[in-house]
Amino acid sequence: MQGGTTLGKAFETQEVGCEKDMDRCRTIYLGMLAVPFLGWSASMTYGGRTHFFGLFELPVLLPKNIEWANVLQPAHIWAAWTLLALVGLHVVAALWHHFIKKDATLVQMLPRVTRGADALHARVD
Repeated sequence: MQGGTTLGKAFETQEVGCEKDMDRCRTIYLGMLAVPFLGWSASMTYGGRTHFFGLFELPVLLPKNIEWANVLQPAHIWAAWTLLALVGLHVVAALWHHFIKKDATLVQMLPRVTRGADALHARVD
């Protein structure tokens, strides 16, 4: 039964790591919401209209205000570049785990349907 105990400890250790990773993922998800919202807000305050991929027009909820537009547009641009950097770091970290550390971190990110139980703790050769 030692194998079961080791597997249990591995899952406990992994859960602690997942909590820290989830904070980083939440930051990325927050950015994915903030960047379009800032762009939409900047567009509204410039007096423009925003079309959602040509399907429909988003409502104008803010009045035209060039002063606010000049604040929101740079915020939108900086948030977009920051999000891009975070996603890039996320990809580099996943590849580092897979090719340098040779652990199962990248495999664990895959949907559960595509991996077996033994793939959780398998080392990459």
